[in-house]
Amino acid sequence: MNGALPPLDYPDETFDWVFGISVFTHMDEDRQRRWLPELRRVLRSGGILILSVHGKNAWKVLSRDAVADLQRTGTLFVESRKLKGFLPEWYQTSYHTRDYVLGMIGAHLRVLEYIEGGMGDQDVIVAQK
Repeated sequence: MNGALPPLDYPDETFDWVFGISVFTHMDEDRQRRWLPELRRVLRSGGILILSVHGKNAWKVLSRDAVADLQRTGTLFVESRKLKGFLPEWYQTSYHTRDYVLGMIGAHLRVLEYIEGGMGDQDVIVAQK
């Protein structure tokens, strides 16, 4: 089990692969940016990271103005009707553009694949250390 913020209680280069399915779809931007270097740290050289994000297929629930904001900034974090009051304010619903994700993850790892709709409304990113 880990806390809401890094570090993890593992030494450097512990894992051959790490996955975060439906995690970055809910964390705010600050936490996403804090977790990426930590995930890189615990991956062995050549290790694989698999993440999912709410990409373009998930935008259909957003208003036209929200989509415009998302396209302008690359990321959008909104309060979820389903999660409000149940989970912390920083764990609600995040949306991303492909370019934003490629830049954010690409700053830490080599992106091997970006699979739009790889998990229905979620896009899948496969990256390597």
